[in-house]
Amino acid sequence: PRDCFEVFQRSKGNSRDGLYIIQPKEDPIVVSCNMQDGGWTIIQHITANSTVDFDRTWQDYKHGFGSVHDNHWLGNEYIHQLTSSSVQYILGVKLVNLNAEIKWGQYEPF
Repeated sequence: PRDCFEVFQRSKGNSRDGLYIIQPKEDPIVVSCNMQDGGWTIIQHITANSTVDFDRTWQDYKHGFGSVHDNHWLGNEYIHQLTSSSVQYILGVKLVNLNAEIKWGQYEPF
């Protein structure tokens, strides 16, 4: 599958949140997928108590950092591979505050 949405579709909606191997271009990569909301490929995850420093160099942002198990940036190169096809993508931003209140924003095309 090229992204988490394709994994979600192939499973007919029966897949669970977790780590999956996708292949947007040449190289397969391990990504975190949000399946409960419909098959989103998580490109960034950061929590209030994160120990991952997001004040990084361009090189770090290009290749990604952190752990897909936790706080991370997937990497500009992988994001480019995901979005440089004829498929129209949506950028979903999900914010959860310390009171567990959720706010969503969607931006398309991404």
